[in-house]
Amino acid sequence: MVNNTEGSSAGSKCRQSSNGDHTPLSTGSPSKLDSMIEAILRKKVHERQDIEKSHLSLLAKIKLLQKHLADGMIPSGLRIHRVKAKGPDAETLQVKFDEIISEAQFKLLDALADSLRANVKVHQEAIQE
Repeated sequence: MVNNTEGSSAGSKCRQSSNGDHTPLSTGSPSKLDSMIEAILRKKVHERQDIEKSHLSLLAKIKLLQKHLADGMIPSGLRIHRVKAKGPDAETLQVKFDEIISEAQFKLLDALADSLRANVKVHQEAIQE
């Protein structure tokens, strides 16, 4: 039985040149340029994924800080240790100290949220690039 593969798609892979000659297609590994392009593309994709993850993380942190602010709570990392007043007017001073510390803690909370919002803008610009 004769296997005639001429003119059919079965058989070995060949490329027909303009003058009618059949030359085998290379089935080896991709060229070095292709692997370099692939590495660059992979790097860019991973960079974008990392930026998107950190962007989402920042948004979650901002949301949590806003919740703390709305509830009137201060996260443990932003708490300032209480200063104990001494002296003849200790009670009056203690109330003032507590007010100052409370105000400072909320200002720290606001400053942290503002800083995170600035980082969100930077990440948004990086994602758009």
